[in-house]
Amino acid sequence: MTLRENVSCGLANRVSLGRQRGADKPDGAPPLRIHLHPARASEKVLTALKNLLSEHPGESQVFLHLGDRQVLRLPAQFCVNASTGLVAELRVLLGADAVLV
Repeated sequence: MTLRENVSCGLANRVSLGRQRGADKPDGAPPLRIHLHPARASEKVLTALKNLLSEHPGESQVFLHLGDRQVLRLPAQFCVNASTGLVAELRVLLGADAVLV
């Protein structure tokens, strides 16, 4: 299933903004939080995002913040290693303020 299908169909696990305690993986890898305005979630951007995440596999869960109220925890296949240059590449793709580690 594609990342766009996960986002579009809501198959990623929805996480309430108030319920993010314990979001870190048990091994202590901090999550990667990506902020994406829903209007920017085009097929092209989501394909590029999926490709970047796939190129940097690791232990950090990825949370996709869509706007101000919706947070999606991406499936385990999208866990990443955020220390391999991924953050810089995501900032180029989505903007400097779009990524929190």
